[in-house]
Amino acid sequence: MDILVVDDFEANRYLLRSLLEDHGHTVLEAEDGRQAIDVFCLHRPDLVLMDVMMPIMNGYDSAIAIKAKLTGEHVPIIFLTAVTAENALATALQGGGDDFLTKPFNEAILIAKIKAHARIKDLNEEISKKNSELNAFKNIIDSETELAEHIFATALRQNYLHAPHLAFYVSPASTFNGDMLLGAVGPAGNMYMMMADFTGHGLPAAIGAIPVSAHFFELARQGVAVGEMAEILNRQLCGLLPSMMFCAAVIIEQSAKGQEFTVWTGGLPNGYILDAKGHIKDELQSRHMPLAVLEDHEFDRQVDVFRLRKGEALIFYTDGLTEAVGPTGEMFGEERLKAIINCQGGREIAEIIDSLRAFLAGEKADDDITLLRVMAQPLEVDDPLQVEQTKMAATVGWSLELPLDTQTLKQDLPIADQLLAMLGNQPVFRRHKDYLHTIFAEFYSNALEHGILGLSSDLKDTDNGYMEYYQLRTNRLAALKQGSIHIRLQLLSGEVDRLAICFQDSGAGFDYKNIETRSEDDSYGRGILLVRSMTELLRYSEQGTRVDAVYPLRSCDVQN
Repeated sequence: MDILVVDDFEANRYLLRSLLEDHGHTVLEAEDGRQAIDVFCLHRPDLVLMDVMMPIMNGYDSAIAIKAKLTGEHVPIIFLTAVTAENALATALQGGGDDFLTKPFNEAILIAKIKAHARIKDLNEEISKKNSELNAFKNIIDSETELAEHIFATALRQNYLHAPHLAFYVSPASTFNGDMLLGAVGPAGNMYMMMADFTGHGLPAAIGAIPVSAHFFELARQGVAVGEMAEILNRQLCGLLPSMMFCAAVIIEQSAKGQEFTVWTGGLPNGYILDAKGHIKDELQSRHMPLAVLEDHEFDRQVDVFRLRKGEALIFYTDGLTEAVGPTGEMFGEERLKAIINCQGGREIAEIIDSLRAFLAGEKADDDITLLRVMAQPLEVDDPLQVEQTKMAATVGWSLELPLDTQTLKQDLPIADQLLAMLGNQPVFRRHKDYLHTIFAEFYSNALEHGILGLSSDLKDTDNGYMEYYQLRTNRLAALKQGSIHIRLQLLSGEVDRLAICFQDSGAGFDYKNIETRSEDDSYGRGILLVRSMTELLRYSEQGTRVDAVYPLRSCDVQN
């Protein structure tokens, strides 16, 4: 170490120089406090041994002046003094000294103190270096955060969530939100919404927002069906995210009339259907895995297609809401949320959030929270970024025949999915695939289960009816000896293109008139009611063994 020895007696300086040089130190000297300041500024020693009582300037004032010259570095000053009065020693430490040793001093103690202060100096320098590195890193992070915020804001500039039928709440747990809520107007005046919850929170969780939002807005502009949108987004995220990350999501399409919904859900908590009074009427099961979990060949694009009465509503939320932990360690929970919705009528998102804040008692939630309510009412949308749909080229009519024999039926294949695959990517069908899937699935299940297998839907009215129904379906299908279903699809081109659909089975038929008279509140039969609202024509004939329908390809709105 370079050590500055300050003493007005040459003999004392000589003694200290000899001692310190024997221990490998380099010694600088000063005769008084003023000279000590000049030598310090010129050589910047590592440690100062300072006498107190000196001419021109005493050690106290010199120590104060030296400390004032420091710019962040630590240079210990040890006072060597014959003064033993407690107040004098206190003055020495208060005046900028770091330690003291009374004369005559013990050599071993002096060397031990120097070593101890050398360690403190080294530690201080290491801390100062780390602080400098942290400050530089913070500056980089601040700059990158500002850039990331700009990118996210740009990516979401098309977001449209301010329609009168929507209410929502978004609360990130950190600067960047791992939850995402998107809205966009489709080409037919319909509206798409997407709620997503990426693994974790903060910047790593939010990083998926850029590609997802870009694809969502483009697909919504094209009027892509919800199931296909989910499939495309899943494919993109599988190629982007690491294996430990995924995206729980719900994708919703609401028709321009406001009462028809198509919903794909994966990984989020179950959604709620509210009646006109705002009470929970039913739950929408989250039936799929999150996005970015399954590869293309495993992915299930099946959606829920349904119709709500005017004044009814949907509510979806991310798990940050129900998993929020209060001061006692208790979670907010789904049952508490249901009770609040039913008590308050589910009309105001603010009421749910006020209850959450009261539950948290001033604490911040550990995870991002997003909440969305969608009212079933005619849409009033005003999206300045909406791109008008270009007129499609004229289509060419065609027909397709698909006979299914007994062996094919026994394989219990997803016939609706295979029919959609046969339709391919023809633009005329792209916006209609979710609705067509619903029609195909309904017709096929009726033909197989009621017509060929002879199952009665009355079973579903009992407590364990669904379980008994599908167990009986499995047994009868396995024992099936003879049966067939013939499917015919025909594209009728014109000013408005139409798809003619015909399913005919070889069974004994079924009482379709009984199903047609069911209401939307019954446990079964709602599929026929929904299909009837989607089509221009729905006619059962030949004792229920044949069904014909005509589906218009002009709009995804369900018909009144």
